[in-house]
Amino acid sequence: MDIQSGTLDFEYNTSDWIKSRPAVDDNNVYVASMDGEVSKLELTKKGYKERWKKKIGEHFIYGELELKDDNLLFADSDLYAYCLNTKDGKIKWRHSVIKSFMIDDYRVLTDQIAGGAYYESKPTAAQGKVFIGTPSGFVYAVDAETGEEKWKFEVGGAISGAPVIDGNKVYIGTEGGEEDFYCLDVNTGNLIWKQLVSWVWGSANVSDGLVYVPGVDGYVYCLEGETGAIVWRYRTERSTCSEP
Repeated sequence: MDIQSGTLDFEYNTSDWIKSRPAVDDNNVYVASMDGEVSKLELTKKGYKERWKKKIGEHFIYGELELKDDNLLFADSDLYAYCLNTKDGKIKWRHSVIKSFMIDDYRVLTDQIAGGAYYESKPTAAQGKVFIGTPSGFVYAVDAETGEEKWKFEVGGAISGAPVIDGNKVYIGTEGGEEDFYCLDVNTGNLIWKQLVSWVWGSANVSDGLVYVPGVDGYVYCLEGETGAIVWRYRTERSTCSEP
């Protein structure tokens, strides 16, 4: 956009959402989409020219892009740091940011990845779809037969519990960030409601239109499935991590 007026100069469609900050030098903009695609755009009076577009890998790019001379630097969620040549987009080098060694093209990790409960969410299969929570704060719905992504929704923290399905609703809690519990549309991923409860490590449960949520704050919550309103809460004196 124009910095003075805010009017739109041009728009460029990428293959996925963008979480990382673009990098800029002279008349060039470098942008990475979440699915690992990186592009170089040369700014012109009429908008832009796409100089190159590269699919770097199958792992998500969340972090910022950085420029140094003719090098474009970034890291992906597979714990690799990359250096690309800004002129043609070719990979100059790739370095594992976790201790490892290579056997042929296979990386053997020699260190552990921190995270603990952030990696405990199990997939839930229902209505021809598989619902997946991730430590990066996204809920995904994919086709059960093909694995094709149907929708994704971003929450405000990591997801440790399994998505819970009841009718046309998906229920999911978060941890490590905000303390909201979410209800999403099972077909579209659109937000139906969210309710402030607590960090949630375990999976919720549903029965007769009521949602039972285990809280890290020492309470078990009972919510109305339609509205998210708190019906009651019961104090357990300790964090509740298991599914009610």
